[in-house]
Amino acid sequence: MFSTQELILFCLAATGMTLIIVQGSIFEPLREILARKVEKLEQNRKEKNLSRKFTILESIHKILHCLQCTGFWCGIFCGFFLLTSDVLMSGYTMQITQTSANFNNWLPLFNNIKIVRWIMLLFCCGLTGSFLAPLGDLLLQWIYIAKELMTKQLIPDSHNNDNDNNND
Repeated sequence: MFSTQELILFCLAATGMTLIIVQGSIFEPLREILARKVEKLEQNRKEKNLSRKFTILESIHKILHCLQCTGFWCGIFCGFFLLTSDVLMSGYTMQITQTSANFNNWLPLFNNIKIVRWIMLLFCCGLTGSFLAPLGDLLLQWIYIAKELMTKQLIPDSHNNDNDNNND
């Protein structure tokens, strides 16, 4: 199964991938295209007085605007990456140890699986960076704003005095 590092990487990668899809500028053209097509579909329904029916286009449009929905599918995608490579690694390792006489025959396949696993983990690291960048930016902005409020005395001193009185 997952090591602790891979579990943390998975969590951050799924979150980063979700943020890229729902809020990132890379996917903005796709979201706009889908929005226009959904709008045309809705206009068609109104003009022809058709009832609302399930369409894949509208479902994808809704998914791409929902952090929870996109997060679900990104979690499945990232989990598939990690679990597939984990299953392949353990399965072929067992076969290699069982047929140690033919180890040289299995070695190229084993190395290819290790490379695929490395690429999958590298992709997840990129997604993790996508999650951590806005989080870090948000934290730095929060610290900066708190510092500015303190220097401009916009945060009342009574807040600090209330804490002092509670400690007595």
